[in-house]
Amino acid sequence: MGERGRCKYTYKKLIDEISGYGLKYIEKDLQGIHFEKVYSPYYQQKGGVTFDGLERGKLLVFEK
Repeated sequence: MGERGRCKYTYKKLIDEISGYGLKYIEKDLQGIHFEKVYSPYYQQKGGVTFDGLERGKLLVFEK
């Protein structure tokens, strides 16, 4: 377990685990922004989230 009891995943571990459910990984070079924090009541009560404060990362695309 990582910090605060959260499990740390690598991209390879995520791909292997999701592929284990029968989904096929489609390799694409895509980057994205995670907007979930924007809608979180917790962050809204703290004054909201700035664009710079949003998480960024690689998008993993799977096909069923």
